[in-house]
Amino acid sequence: MLALIVAGGAVSGVAAKLADESAITGMADLGTSPTIWVLSLAVIARFAPTEAQAALRAAAFFVAMSIGYYAWTSLVLGYPGSGPLLLRWVGVAFTLVPLVAALVRWACHQSGAGSGLVLAAAASLALADPRVRQLWYAAVGDLPSDFPLRPVQAVVSIATALVITLWLPRRAATRAWAGALLVPVTLLGSAALSGAPGNLLPS
Repeated sequence: MLALIVAGGAVSGVAAKLADESAITGMADLGTSPTIWVLSLAVIARFAPTEAQAALRAAAFFVAMSIGYYAWTSLVLGYPGSGPLLLRWVGVAFTLVPLVAALVRWACHQSGAGSGLVLAAAASLALADPRVRQLWYAAVGDLPSDFPLRPVQAVVSIATALVITLWLPRRAATRAWAGALLVPVTLLGSAALSGAPGNLLPS
């Protein structure tokens, strides 16, 4: 299983770089979006047999994905300077990724508000995508007409958040808590990161 996950990570990294270089706007948006990686981490964690296995498998996937992405960037496309970026993402894969994966695996198999909060926080990484907020502005008529809209990435981010909160949890109570907390957690996280609680959506 671990070998398949490593191979899948490497292929995913190359595919992401190919999408990133695509002339098709929607594909290029997905190639640069972290949403797909949030979904990958959550799915790997959900179906791992234990929290330790979730951490190991997620770390292996993300290391292989980073190597595939930056190896293609450097060796095939000939872009210099990939080494420091690769080391940075491998560092994330060995630290933050296993922790999040273990928490998500635990939350998917538990019931209650605590597990719902963990999954809402994980899903908020996708829902906090600025393209989602831009889509909201467009829907209410507040987006400038000359501002570029990225609906494909926004829809994928919304779908990812819903999968994490409503499909991955095994318990109905966890799904209910995660769904209820998703938007508040996303808004609070966005406010904390922006440092402007009174202005949750970008201008």
